[in-house]
Amino acid sequence: MLKDVLLIGMNREDLTRLEDQLRDVAEVQLRTLLLDDTTNGALRRALAEADLVVLSARSRQTHLLAAVEAQAPPTSQKPPILVCGDLNTVEATKLMVRIGVDDLLPSTPTTDELQTAVTKALRSHSENSLATRDPIMITVLGAAGGVGTSFIACNLAHILQSEARKPTLLIDLDHVYSPITSMLGLNPSRGIDEAIANLHTLDAIALDGYSTRHGSGLQLLSTSNDGVFPHSINGSDISRLLSIIKSRHDLIIVAANRWFDEASIEALVQSRFVLTVLRPELSDVRCARKQQSLLIQTIGLHDETIRTVVNRHSSRSALPDSFIKKALTTSEIHRIAEDTSLVRRSIDSGTPVLEVDREAATTRTLIELANSLTGTHIETDTKLLGRFWTSLSRSDKHS
Repeated sequence: MLKDVLLIGMNREDLTRLEDQLRDVAEVQLRTLLLDDTTNGALRRALAEADLVVLSARSRQTHLLAAVEAQAPPTSQKPPILVCGDLNTVEATKLMVRIGVDDLLPSTPTTDELQTAVTKALRSHSENSLATRDPIMITVLGAAGGVGTSFIACNLAHILQSEARKPTLLIDLDHVYSPITSMLGLNPSRGIDEAIANLHTLDAIALDGYSTRHGSGLQLLSTSNDGVFPHSINGSDISRLLSIIKSRHDLIIVAANRWFDEASIEALVQSRFVLTVLRPELSDVRCARKQQSLLIQTIGLHDETIRTVVNRHSSRSALPDSFIKKALTTSEIHRIAEDTSLVRRSIDSGTPVLEVDREAATTRTLIELANSLTGTHIETDTKLLGRFWTSLSRSDKHS
């Protein structure tokens, strides 16, 4: 497989020269990015895709290093970085340390120098990647208020913990109300705010002291119920916290905020999948289209990362699947069956739907969603699901 080498700079001639010097390196695919004030979304995406980054940064271009620091993926996913530049100031040195530069080359390295550094960095990165854990992180985001974001995140996490038997952590980023605590019948005495405050001493084992364990084994990290006014979490703090979490948990489900606070944005860019939840209503579809544009064009997510989840789907749904797919330019949607009585019983009792009624259509469609996202093989009753989907398809034909 070709290795993706990304060349970033603020001078087109520098990038062209580097590109010419690396054309003969075997099994390498070159891309260039000329950095300016409009490339934040493109930079974040490009960094996430790259196997190696080569920065062309001259002495007065330290803001290029700052831009990479701001947009770089978390440490566990960061590609190796080489810098070509005459950077000898204290500020530049600090920035290079923070972004983890592997090697510093002259502004105009010889072809042999550059090719040797690139080959060495790619080989080292490939060897280190073999031993790297690959946890799955899924962020759930509502396209509008009241669409069931917390409910889906809560029950998806519970299903994966209970049925897939993998260590799962559920994070609720609603700092004000933390609705998932009541959905699981939990009363946290400590939470995410305390964990953030103690980041300097926090490790994967100590993190257990700030989460609350459900009877199923699922762990919840949310705000505590002590009534203290919550503080916002900045992006760098949540990034450090997520790095610790990923060293311990195979599955991380995040219930994010649709107003794109810093913590939610950081969770989005670190996720393998982003679920946008909406109801089968025209107003929700409109909101989902705008949200999709922000996720792709502004934040820089890949469109294949984003999955559309239509909650409260029934034979009486106002909009057919074909309309939603066309409006959101997606070929696939995940439908969660509507069952108002079941959902009310689950939320009111603080009991996940899997424990209330495993055979209900809502539960089974959530299981199907879990299987689709994580590659698990949790069994469902295909006969019951078949009758449910048949009723929906008939409804679509008559819509």
